[in-house]
Amino acid sequence: DNGESLHNLWLPADAPFTTFEGKGLFSHKILIQAPGYRYEQSNPEQQPLWHYDSAPAKRQPQTLTFIPWFSWANRGEGEMRIWVNEETSA
Repeated sequence: DNGESLHNLWLPADAPFTTFEGKGLFSHKILIQAPGYRYEQSNPEQQPLWHYDSAPAKRQPQTLTFIPWFSWANRGEGEMRIWVNEETSA
């Protein structure tokens, strides 16, 4: 739904949310979307263990889709995450 490496997704604190009815596997379910960001490091295997020691990551806009937890329903291999990182303005 949001790709791999969900820990790299960030949601702005003031992001507007929209709801829509899902299709296919998600028909009859209300899904939520919001504009967010994905942070990507070049050569992540060569980055330091602690994020504050690493070079700034490249920020890519991404629409984040939130699906009800119960809808996971063993759809196959993939990541699941309950919480999303919040990006606050400095």
